Amino acid sequence: MDRLRKVIEVAKMYYQLDYSQHEIAKRFNISRPTVSRLLQQAKSEGIVQITIKDPDEENKVKAEALKDAFGLSHVIVTSIPQFEHSIALKYLGEATADYLHQLISCS
Repeated sequence: MDRLRKVIEVAKMYYQLDYSQHEIAKRFNISRPTVSRLLQQAKSEGIVQITIKDPDEENKVKAEALKDAFGLSHVIVTSIPQFEHSIALKYLGEATADYLHQLISCS
C-alpha cells in the first residue's frame, strides 16, 4: 500500500470509525508512534481538517445580528443542550445571573 493511501486509511479508521491508535497499529502491523505520525501527516497535508464548533462563538454572532436587526443595545443568546422545560429554565437562569453580575460589576 502506498504511503498516501495508508495515511488516508489510517485517518478514516481513527476519525470516522473510532479505532484506537493501538488497534490501527495492530491492523497494519506498524507501531503506535507510526500511526500517530500518519495521523499528523493527514492533518498537515489537509486530508484531515478538524473544525471546532464553539457554541459561545456562534451565540456571539447571533447576538450581534439580533442587535443590528432590531437596534437593541444588548442581547444575550445562550445554548440549551436539549429542550426540556426544567433544563431550559436552568440555562436561562444562569445566563440571566451572569448578565446581572456583569451589570453590577460595571456599575
